[in-house]
Parts: sequence; structure tokens; C-alpha cells
Amino acid sequence: MKLGVPEHEAFTHGMSSKGPWVLSSSQAMHQALPVALLEERGLPSLLGIWKKLTAKNRTA
Repeated sequence: MKLGVPEHEAFTHGMSSKGPWVLSSSQAMHQALPVALLEERGLPSLLGIWKKLTAKNRTA
């Protein structure tokens, strides 16, 4: 397949009834869409946003 995931695995993930949060933790998703690729395309990091928001609220 184009993003390096075997066709059968891509098909089963695409037809899965599991939600996006469950599928996002799968090895196939990490192989097809690594964090570096998402950053390269300008998508913001939810972890980065979370860290910025929580750092402002900490007092200790």
C-alpha cells in the first residue's frame, strides 16, 4: 500500500467498528501516519496544546 501498511490490515482498520481513538493507538496507524508526517503537514499537536494549557494552571 502507499503508506506502507499491508492491504489486508488497511482494509480491516477501515472497516472496523472501533472508534478513532482506539484505532489511533494501533501500530498500522503509527506506521501510515507517523507524528513527524503530521507535524510536517502543519497539524497541531494535541499533546503540545495540552502541555501549554496545563502549565499555565499549575501553582506548585
